[in-house]
Amino acid sequence: MPSKTCALSTIPAWIYKQCFKELAPSIRNIVNTSLSTGDFPDPLKLAYVTPIIKKPNLDKNMLKNYRPVSNITIISKVKEKIVSQRLRDYLKSSNLDTKFQSAYKKDHSTETTLLKVLNDALRAADAKQPTLLVLFDLSTAFDTIDHEILLSRLDYCFGINGAALQWLRSYLTARIQNVFIDGVLSPVSSLQFGVPQGLVLGPLLFTLYTSPVADIAECYDVKYNLYADDTQIYISLNAEGQVQKKLVEDFVRDNTKWMAVNKLKLDCHKTDVILLESHRLLKDIDTSIIIDNCKVTLSNHVKI
Repeated sequence: MPSKTCALSTIPAWIYKQCFKELAPSIRNIVNTSLSTGDFPDPLKLAYVTPIIKKPNLDKNMLKNYRPVSNITIISKVKEKIVSQRLRDYLKSSNLDTKFQSAYKKDHSTETTLLKVLNDALRAADAKQPTLLVLFDLSTAFDTIDHEILLSRLDYCFGINGAALQWLRSYLTARIQNVFIDGVLSPVSSLQFGVPQGLVLGPLLFTLYTSPVADIAECYDVKYNLYADDTQIYISLNAEGQVQKKLVEDFVRDNTKWMAVNKLKLDCHKTDVILLESHRLLKDIDTSIIIDNCKVTLSNHVKI
């Protein structure tokens, strides 16, 4: 693990590492007791949140331009890392991984995501079929997750129950945080929704929460590729193009409804549409997409 030390930690990370042989039995007992009882102790649920500007060129006076990164004690990180590894192993051995979700999976990365989308687009181009690609953006995706919906999905869709589900419920509930800037702490606030950014388990739980998006895409026979909260769906168009375009719009409509029920929201203003094509094809087809009553027009270039 990185040798970073959170201000919450009474013992610096480098001391844990240097004295690992002496401290390991105590740490092991703490972790094993937590897992066997299904309890994540309340003192370890406190996080110091550091606001990080999303992009250097954004207005620093606008709060929405910051990402709230949570910092926790090293013991909390150890627990999360162990549970995260066991959860990933369980999903893989039980064949429960979302097929084209590339985040937080062994042998998957941003590279595999890009290779899959590019390969599919090139194969379609070889068949003289342009590809309509839609890149969705979610508004504050990690912050609006409903804990009860998540826990229910972990049980019903992924078979996580008993002490394991009890531990995850304890991990999610009664979390508190302070904003920490230049050594000054804000008042404590409770975290009633969402999974904290910057932690080990949060992103993995988010991918499980949003796994039904893949099911919706497969129902409409559109290709998809996911990376955490980044969603790309795409389809090859024939000479007319309108039938397949309607499939994409139907998917978007049902996906938007699912998002609303699950406390998530697509940001149509940050959603991009692009047509990957030969210069000889489809110059006269309208490739704008309607998302949540918002018309998203064709872009000349996009960033995945």
